[in-house]
Amino acid sequence: MPGGLPTERLIAWIIVSKFGHHLPFYRQAGIFERQGLHLDRGTLGNWTGRASFHLMPVIENMKAHLRAADRIFVDETRAPVLGPGRKATKSGYFWAVVSDDRGHGGAGPPIVLFHYAPGRGKAHPLKFLAGYHGRLPRNATPTSPTPR
Repeated sequence: MPGGLPTERLIAWIIVSKFGHHLPFYRQAGIFERQGLHLDRGTLGNWTGRASFHLMPVIENMKAHLRAADRIFVDETRAPVLGPGRKATKSGYFWAVVSDDRGHGGAGPPIVLFHYAPGRGKAHPLKFLAGYHGRLPRNATPTSPTPR
């Protein structure tokens, strides 16, 4: 419907398609076009940005739980990133930060947050994890697995 407002379900589909299924906005716009709906990728990006703004309190709460966890696990994954106006990709990194103490008798909820950084240096996770005061498990070194 021209000039109509999106439903929460549509916005959730767009966000999951973009970030969960790695489906760029231009491809999503093509899917909608084939179904007779003209939605340009700028509109999809605008809706995603607005929804992300409204999700920030949830994300901040999750960050607070992560910073209060006894143990966290961090891993980075390299991903190709195409910058505006560039024809070639460069490497960016998605950092997964996880807290799940159920295997250690913890009662807190499992949490996974992803953080994007343009590089892999230690400054990026240190910035994201600012305020974390957890500990290493007993008898563990930074390179050994967590004892069960």
